[in-house]
Amino acid sequence: MFFSRFFLLFLFIILFSPRPTAQEQPLSVTKQAVPVYVELPGIMGGIDFSVELPWNERVLCEQDSFAYNHDFAAVSCALSQAAYTDVNGEGTNFLKDFYLALGFEEDSIALFYDVDYSDSYGNDQSAFSFAHRALDGKNIVVVAIRGTPVGAEEWISNTNIANSVFDKKGKKIANFPEEHEGFALAVKQVIEKLDAYLSEKNLSYADTVFWLTGHSRGAAEANLLAVKLVEDKDAQSKNILAYTFAAPNTTRATDYNSETYGYIWNIVNEEDVVPSVPFESGEWGYHKYGNVLAFKNYFTARNFKQFCDVDLPKMSAAYEKYFGRRYYPFKSGNYFPYILSEMLQAINKNPESYYKSALALHNPLSRLLAKSFAEVESEAKETKPSLAQKLISIANPTLIPKAESAFNDMHSGVTYLAWLLTMSEEELYDATNSYILRFKGKAEVFVRDENDEVIAKVVNGAPVLKLDDSSIQILKGLSGTVYIGIQGNRNIVVEITKDSMLPTKTSVELEEFSPAGSSLGVMKFDAIRPSLLNGYELYLTAAKSAKDEQFALTSGRKATARAWENAQAPLSVRPIQMLDSNAFLSTGLQIGNPRAYFFAEVGTNLVRELQAEMTGAGFVLQTPLISALNAGIMGEWKWIFDLTDKEDRVSQVPFASLVLSFQPRWHIQFLAMAGVDFAIDGFNDGAFTPSLRRSNDYFTLFDLTSSLSFYPVFRIGIKL
Repeated sequence: MFFSRFFLLFLFIILFSPRPTAQEQPLSVTKQAVPVYVELPGIMGGIDFSVELPWNERVLCEQDSFAYNHDFAAVSCALSQAAYTDVNGEGTNFLKDFYLALGFEEDSIALFYDVDYSDSYGNDQSAFSFAHRALDGKNIVVVAIRGTPVGAEEWISNTNIANSVFDKKGKKIANFPEEHEGFALAVKQVIEKLDAYLSEKNLSYADTVFWLTGHSRGAAEANLLAVKLVEDKDAQSKNILAYTFAAPNTTRATDYNSETYGYIWNIVNEEDVVPSVPFESGEWGYHKYGNVLAFKNYFTARNFKQFCDVDLPKMSAAYEKYFGRRYYPFKSGNYFPYILSEMLQAINKNPESYYKSALALHNPLSRLLAKSFAEVESEAKETKPSLAQKLISIANPTLIPKAESAFNDMHSGVTYLAWLLTMSEEELYDATNSYILRFKGKAEVFVRDENDEVIAKVVNGAPVLKLDDSSIQILKGLSGTVYIGIQGNRNIVVEITKDSMLPTKTSVELEEFSPAGSSLGVMKFDAIRPSLLNGYELYLTAAKSAKDEQFALTSGRKATARAWENAQAPLSVRPIQMLDSNAFLSTGLQIGNPRAYFFAEVGTNLVRELQAEMTGAGFVLQTPLISALNAGIMGEWKWIFDLTDKEDRVSQVPFASLVLSFQPRWHIQFLAMAGVDFAIDGFNDGAFTPSLRRSNDYFTLFDLTSSLSFYPVFRIGIKL
């Protein structure tokens, strides 16, 4: 009786106790991993290197394909790197040695690296390899697909989204395919070879465990192959271990991320441009099948200090060991891929316009790739740096080399491998959301961190960039919209102000992105009207999403003080030219900032044929009224020389005026002034003689007192 009750209690606990999800279940196979040492080829300018991998062959027959295995991801990444081996060269066959190190027999290894681009597949094919072994009664087949090599053909295939839709004359003859055509055709060839390989080994799709991997183009093909094996070849999704690295988007299917494809694991670096093309947003709608896991970065690492002080240096040390130099990140999350997407979608808003529009990019891009690789193969002469490159190098000698390194490192397979081998699963993917703020208007925007330090700013509608800052987080588009990248892992304040008396119309949108770089929605703020009396603040906290946040209105003294503080501009020297109602044309210089400046001028009277001249010095205070329109006051002291007088008489004239200025764009500013010259009896009578002054009902002396009068003067000018 006791035994039966105990058994029932035990059964109850087993059936009704909470179970971990597939993502949370601990895998005993990972605890049995043993180090395996392999040699890998250096690509993208790197060096050949050796690496220690946490290998456990039991994964191949025991791993739940719908659960992520971090050690297996690292080994898969290393295999995708080995797939770049020049197997037909005279050097080491790293790929074959890799298979041997993992326990595969040499006679099971099939290398398909003799790619004939003149056959029926043309450019739309890749190099790949198979290997087979039996383990615990299960047959394991590996498919490792090479990424894009140094050659024009497969790069041109990467641009083939849907070449077959149009004939040679550009006429549309078919509907757009659901999947990227260049990748899908290459996968078709892989399956043809796989059919023959399985037949030779007397294997069936239904009973075989497939290990699929690849980097870049190879990753995209592995992504599609994982789907085709299940949908077209009766393979079991539970038997497909698919791990891809830096995969471009492959499909326009709307169910791309359904549980059906949960056995596919796409690992991406959010700073890498390649996984974001073809575009996900807008009318393009391309994605990857399956799960997407993104490395944490400057914008998304939950523990920002830990990432900067510990994680990144640790990864960079491994990268230097593998690649031969330190690692250079962009420090901008998905900002750079996003901006590139926005710019290119402004040119080609959908896949059809990519092929057929006034600015269709497909043909020019294909020709550019063909020409670029032809120059590489012919060892073209080294190009000299442009004037812009020289100027940038003077301002910051390391900026261009760092940028070039960052472009390489964002996509390098070594980057992916270094992250996977130095971080645990919990550390590497501990990421949060990030933001991109779109701003349009003439206001000031300041993005401040928790220490009130400015990390990005816009002054008078224009972004302020620093050449000595390697991060890319603020840019102004051709439409006038400013894009600001905002970290989601820190407490951030977005502050919008304007030191203008009248409210300034401002358009603000905040788009939130997942750690994998997918949009989570756009928040639009249409009621933003900053002025000297009203400012706005948006608080973004690392602990929660910003979906329900709103701008808070700040008014009164605090808003005014903040507006003046934010509007501060550095001192500058600008030339100015003016013409007044007495025909004096003057040229001068201003020294100061847009709010307060000194100026000095010299001029001559055009009507008097250079027989009357003047000099002057003054001071201007001004503040914006609205947008590009400013109002202020001017005080000046002028010296007027009457050259017709034998005594070369000089008169001193105080001048005061109201100033309106308009700066439509760039740095050109137009001025209009309405003021008065003061006539002081017995002090400057010579400056108000009829020969120097126009006289009518409007331009005449008006008495203030018996000894003080004023004379109206109007001036127009331009400031560069």
